[in-house]
Formats: sequence, C-alpha cells, structure tokens
Amino acid sequence: MRTERVLFVVDTHTGGEPTRIVLGGFPPVNCDNMIERLEYIKEKMDWIRTCTFFEPRGSMDSFGAIVLPPIDKRAEFSLIFMNTLGYIYMCGHATIGVAGALSKLRYIRMEEPETEMSFETVAGIVNVGLHVKDSAIEKISVKASRKDTCVVQDHQCNQRIQTCVMVRLCESLVQSPT
Repeated sequence: MRTERVLFVVDTHTGGEPTRIVLGGFPPVNCDNMIERLEYIKEKMDWIRTCTFFEPRGSMDSFGAIVLPPIDKRAEFSLIFMNTLGYIYMCGHATIGVAGALSKLRYIRMEEPETEMSFETVAGIVNVGLHVKDSAIEKISVKASRKDTCVVQDHQCNQRIQTCVMVRLCESLVQSPT
C-alpha cells in the first residue's frame, strides 16, 4: 500500500454530535488573517475536507475542524470549521470537542478549578472554560457574549464572501427602540 498523505485525526462526540479534529499532517498555512486562511484552505487544501469527511472515511453528517497555530496572539489555537458541504465560521459543539481533545492529548495544561483557553475562528476569538476536578474535566463551557451587530452586503469584500458581518453599532441602519 502506497501512502502519500497521513493526517493526524481525532474523533470526539459532544452531546452526540461528532467532531473530527485534524491536528496534523498538512503543510503550513501562512496567512495574515483568518479569512485569508479559510480561503487558502478552500482553494489549495480542500483535499483535507474531502478525504476526511466523504465516504469511505466519513459520512454525509461528518463535521470537524482543522487546528492551526494562531495568528492573533490572544488565542492559543486557530480553528477552521468544515463539513461535507464546505466551511463555516464558527461551531459551538466542535469548539467544545476540540477543547476536550486538546486537553486530553495534553496540548494544553489543565489546572483546577478552571482552565481558560481561547480559539481564533473566522467569527472572532472564542473563549472556553474547562471546569476541572481531580485532574478530570467535569464541564466545558463556551463563553459567549452578545455584541450589537448588523449584516450588510459589501461588494468590496472578497468575491467568495457574499456578506460581511460588521461588529459595530449600526445606528444608521437599525432603529433603536424609543
């Protein structure tokens, strides 16, 4: 048997939802931001998605993430989320699965009572708390916060990105309650 590519992959389940986590076996992805990184992976490395999520190794319901070094120094890791249909900006269950796997594989050091970690995603920085007791994870929580947002069409964006989410107050576009 001839092997051209070997990927280091871990499967997890979060509340019954699968996450296939690709930890290694692919070339470096050197880009300036997460949008560029996503586009580069779509164009040059889609073989990772197709070989890990399509039959015979995957299924129609496969979902996962590629773990990369961060671009933003506020994060420990970057995550690119993907499934059989393509790529998405953020996924809660996959973030929990990745956090659990990275801690079990000792990519991060767990400390009681809580270990904090941050992931860089296309949607932004995502903070995760691992609640630890007796050196075991009891609970993993994604620390989400709501920001005032609006979605606008922006034809100046990269052609593949049809809408840009601008995280800012949209006073001129959205009427606030009086």
